[in-house]
Amino acid sequence: MTSLPEPHAVFMGLNDSTPFFGIAVTVGAYVAAVRFHRALGSPILLHPLLIAIVGIALSLKLMGVPYERYFLSAEPLHLLLAPVVVLLAVPLWRQLGAIRDLGPGLVLVLLVGAVTGIATSAGVALLLAAPDQLVSTLAPKSVTTPVAISLSESLGGIPAITALVVVLTGLAGATFGWPLLKSCGLHDPRAKGFAMGVASHVIGTARVLQINPVAGAFSSLGMILNAVMTAGLIGLARIVLG
Repeated sequence: MTSLPEPHAVFMGLNDSTPFFGIAVTVGAYVAAVRFHRALGSPILLHPLLIAIVGIALSLKLMGVPYERYFLSAEPLHLLLAPVVVLLAVPLWRQLGAIRDLGPGLVLVLLVGAVTGIATSAGVALLLAAPDQLVSTLAPKSVTTPVAISLSESLGGIPAITALVVVLTGLAGATFGWPLLKSCGLHDPRAKGFAMGVASHVIGTARVLQINPVAGAFSSLGMILNAVMTAGLIGLARIVLG
């Protein structure tokens, strides 16, 4: 089990004028969330990410720190996301042969997954006669957050709500996706991983990488390709619908 620093050591002497205040709050909240999650027996319905989000929100509220100030001071963490995403190419490279062999089938599964992701959000909202802004907000729920926010903005949606829906979608996939696929009789780690990546983007992929390296590689592939496919489908829908 990975050893984590004590949360109080991260927060000691912390205030919003401290350099890298946002980094300290983020790391401290994550450490506390993981410890709390383990102390409760690692319940499947209480993901550490959800605990950390709530913890950060409450901390900023109690300290009276505007979100914008926190976000700015945590910017180095966002800069680190780029090399982390690049590192996802390592498991992909190791599975390159298998990916080539499954190429045509993966494209079909990707198309079905992308259409399903849009239909279960924007499609349902349309059937319920929801406002256009809400439909645009929900449409990119199954792609990773930066892409989803960009798509939401371009469609006239509400990026903040989009980000929340994307996180909740990822948490649901990371929590229920793997056992649900197993209960449906799906045992191939490549198929399960690809499905997880398409449906629950980076949060689901992070979970899959902890379970099986082959599944993790295909989950990374599904996450990346679904972002491209969803953006293309949404763009095509805008052209067709005017």
